[in-house]
Amino acid sequence: LTAFYALVSAAVLVGLAILVAFATSRHFVELDRDYLRDKIQLVQKIVGESPSPEQLSSRLDELLGSHHGLYIDLRQGDRVVYGSKGLMFPPSLAPEGSTPTDWTQDDQTLRGLSSRIDPPPTPSKELGTGATPIQLLIALDTGHHVHFMQILRQTLALYSLGAILVSGLLGWWAA
Repeated sequence: LTAFYALVSAAVLVGLAILVAFATSRHFVELDRDYLRDKIQLVQKIVGESPSPEQLSSRLDELLGSHHGLYIDLRQGDRVVYGSKGLMFPPSLAPEGSTPTDWTQDDQTLRGLSSRIDPPPTPSKELGTGATPIQLLIALDTGHHVHFMQILRQTLALYSLGAILVSGLLGWWAA
């Protein structure tokens, strides 16, 4: 009877721990997706309002300076219009409306999206008008999420183990 009670308690507690970890991880993905979508709209606005390549670079530098862990690449065909130095985006980055792509580079864990930006309607020497659409690649460093999830999983595992032991002892005492 004690063993059965402890086994049922273990199954319930481990199932709950897995559910909490999964829901938390999914919540981080949703938060990051919304954050990246917001920054995509901001970059689209910056591209549309920047009359020169210098001003575009300046405004994007300002954006990245105030958003630590955010990386942006703008490409028009094979040409890089603006790029975050040192970051290699994967060739198949998820489009804006889908779940972000996760990857690691060096010691960073990243999550990113891609989007298409139509060239500005006013002619620009660098971007042209009616030219090839601009491909936006945007990523966020998610190392803080990874660290949090590791601590959460450890805490849930330790708590579950302790609770299983206590419930087994209580089951033995009750039996």
